Amino acid sequence: MTAIIYARRKELPLQGVTAHVLRDDSKERQGIYRLDVTLTFHGIEDEASAKRLHEITDRCPIHRLMTASQVEITSHVDLA
Repeated sequence: MTAIIYARRKELPLQGVTAHVLRDDSKERQGIYRLDVTLTFHGIEDEASAKRLHEITDRCPIHRLMTASQVEITSHVDLA
């Protein structure tokens, strides 16, 4: 979504984004959760624009949440 908003603002010919995600769960028990993401920017043909869009995706709020935040979860039980 971040790439699409940026492309519209910069008037880039982005027609869509495909994300292919591979999950490596081999170290999950040690607390390491790894995702390998390959992005395809449809309609973008020049390398400079694709590189800039890739940089922008690394700044998206979800990416930041998953890579730079400490997540705390509080759960409750509600008996109806």
